[in-house]
Amino acid sequence: MIKFSELDELGLSKVPDFEINKRVAESLGYIARIAPHYPESVELWRFETTFYDKGNKYQGNADYCNNAEQAWPIIAENKISLVPYRFNGGFWEAHDKYGTGRSVPDKKPLRAAMIVYLIAQEQRA
Repeated sequence: MIKFSELDELGLSKVPDFEINKRVAESLGYIARIAPHYPESVELWRFETTFYDKGNKYQGNADYCNNAEQAWPIIAENKISLVPYRFNGGFWEAHDKYGTGRSVPDKKPLRAAMIVYLIAQEQRA
């Protein structure tokens, strides 16, 4: 399993969005599977028990690296900051100032924020 806290910027840039989305979903308690029609997103499943049956129930798709509606609650709850990267105009930088102190630059701001979130999760474990 990839340890995001041990990767440098180059290593982080090579991690596919699917892997990041999968790890974020798992940290939120979902079972994550590849979405057949959307290769970067994941299908979310959760084990549920009802009166009639029990098992994994489909909860929808998630693409935390590209969908602000899904990513923003995580960003806000974990106090992750997003700012334009000062050394390269095409990049954004995500900061976890009060947790890990780590910052991550990426062309996709939500992706950078999700990586910072995963690093914080690893350090809390």
